[in-house]
Amino acid sequence: MKFNRSESSRVGAISALLVCLLSANSLKALTVVYHFGDVFSGASPASTSQPWVQAVFEDVSPGTVSLSISNPNLTGSENVKGMYFNLNPNLNPLNLAFTPNGGSGGFVAPTISTGVDQFKTGGGKYDILFAFSEESQANRFTSGESLVYLISGVPNLMASDFACLSTPAVGHGPFFAAAHVQRINLGSQGGWIAGVPVPEPRAGMLAGLALSLWFGRSRLWRRCA
Repeated sequence: MKFNRSESSRVGAISALLVCLLSANSLKALTVVYHFGDVFSGASPASTSQPWVQAVFEDVSPGTVSLSISNPNLTGSENVKGMYFNLNPNLNPLNLAFTPNGGSGGFVAPTISTGVDQFKTGGGKYDILFAFSEESQANRFTSGESLVYLISGVPNLMASDFACLSTPAVGHGPFFAAAHVQRINLGSQGGWIAGVPVPEPRAGMLAGLALSLWFGRSRLWRRCA
């Protein structure tokens, strides 16, 4: 499945504001799960089983969140090159600390970088980048492998703080998260995949909030709290 281009920057702005505000009310204290099964640019991974990649944010203790990333349905030589996430814009991503806490496979641990809107893709600008090795098949983050990190460094950090959309940019989106998968179709292609929350916010709630927020608070579109 492929996304179409954003119809307008206003629609993207409304969506981002609504989801971030909704996260502050309905996602707090809940596990935030992203399924990566929607391609917005490039090639689709070969498997018809989805999600190809999954990310789970879960509250562990006050100020500490567990992030698990896995590749349940990548196949063959396919590997994840980058994972992109967003943070509540009331918080500073530069203060985040990432501590390895498990995983499986022989891949090299990713390089983790943070910065407000520092990581641009065709699906918007993101605050957090997990960059995986491309050196050799043995070092790549491939099918069936997984990792777990504990995230801390920000007082009262919660899983819902990672439930915001990217800042819109030219192209597709915005999205909650994005993944860059390489070596699709026998290694010849790559694809960009959006992370879709499970379950998704209810359409009726978003539509109801859209009208009031667009007219009353549109300039604060990316606030989450």
